[in-house]
Amino acid sequence: MPTLEFKGKQHIYAHHLTVPYRPLVADGERSLNPAETDDNLIIHGDNLHALKALLPGYAGKVKCIYIDPPYNTGNEGWAYNDNVNSPLMREWVKANSPVDGEDLERHDKWLCMMWPRLHLLRELLTDDGVIFVSIDDNEQHHLRMMMDENAGEGNFIGDIAVVSNLAGSSDQFGFAGSHEYCLVYAKNRSTVKLDRFVVDEDGLNQWQQDEKGYYRREQLKRGSLTYSESLNFPIFVGPEGQIAVTENDEEPETGGPFTHVHPTTSSGKGIWRWRKNKIRQDPTDVIAERRKDGNIAVFSKQRPQL
Repeated sequence: MPTLEFKGKQHIYAHHLTVPYRPLVADGERSLNPAETDDNLIIHGDNLHALKALLPGYAGKVKCIYIDPPYNTGNEGWAYNDNVNSPLMREWVKANSPVDGEDLERHDKWLCMMWPRLHLLRELLTDDGVIFVSIDDNEQHHLRMMMDENAGEGNFIGDIAVVSNLAGSSDQFGFAGSHEYCLVYAKNRSTVKLDRFVVDEDGLNQWQQDEKGYYRREQLKRGSLTYSESLNFPIFVGPEGQIAVTENDEEPETGGPFTHVHPTTSSGKGIWRWRKNKIRQDPTDVIAERRKDGNIAVFSKQRPQL
């Protein structure tokens, strides 16, 4: 797997191991239950020290982590000083501190700051835990490579586009930027379950029910931006709405007469979202609706677990 190289990496590679453990000391005047260290906690202090203080009691116990690190836009004025045990490193981080847009090594410093924190955060996660990290264009590409190295490329779950400004930002050359990102990684992707949710009474109104359970209809065809010849084939709809597909795209010999339905869109050729095998395995999960104009619309049954 490719690795990310940056200035200072050799000095901070194992820095999280050298950070001393510190006790969590309750502030009696600000605490509802000063003696209950397992209660909800708000920790004031350096975040690297706070993470190390949490490890003795919470290592392997945190199910979900969300962090919002500095985006390193050059306008935030954040300072990096983790007291890394290296004279060269200490001299280097003194330059242009706090970090600003004039610091040509601000990306390296940002990576040096993030590296040990991501290691400690990973130690806090349960085996089926997940971490969410907000970021924007300034460091998204660096963060992705660092997370691949830190958490394992195979534990990547997704890169969520988060709409932050519908009107768009005017500070992007030639573009009106309207979104940021949220990278999602698992501690162990094989044990994570992110596809479960509770449907309340209001939500059930959006769903229909058949012998298998709840489902919601979704158009089976989509545009051709990701065109694939294997996803462009006829679906045969029988007189009672029965669905069939064939290997050679020829009309079935029995059950007709059939109407041939292709994934044609207003912009030209389209594709089905499902392949032939998926439709053939359970054609009852595909619905054909005959409309007043004579056309047939084809829908898939999207189950809650999908």
